[in-house]
Amino acid sequence: FTDFDLYGSAFDPRINVQGWNPGGYANPEVDAAIADHFAADPEDLDAQRDALSRLQEETNEDLFGLWLGFPQTLVVTRPDVRGFAQNVLWPTLDTRSLWRVDD
Repeated sequence: FTDFDLYGSAFDPRINVQGWNPGGYANPEVDAAIADHFAADPEDLDAQRDALSRLQEETNEDLFGLWLGFPQTLVVTRPDVRGFAQNVLWPTLDTRSLWRVDD
């Protein structure tokens, strides 16, 4: 296996400190949890775990959309989400082919 530290990605906050947020998602509680995680002492696993637990709880409570594939292909949103333009290709895609089913 390769060592993660030896290669970069646009998703890596060390490479792209502003993050990757094409949907413009914003939540102060989520931002605080992320900041707390990165500010935690690397040896303090409890603090990191607490911050990540808060992050997961907040994003689950605030479920603004459901990603069904590549992150730029959001196909389900809450009714109060405004300004989202549906990807015109998704309605023509047979999404059953995205899931592996063991018979």
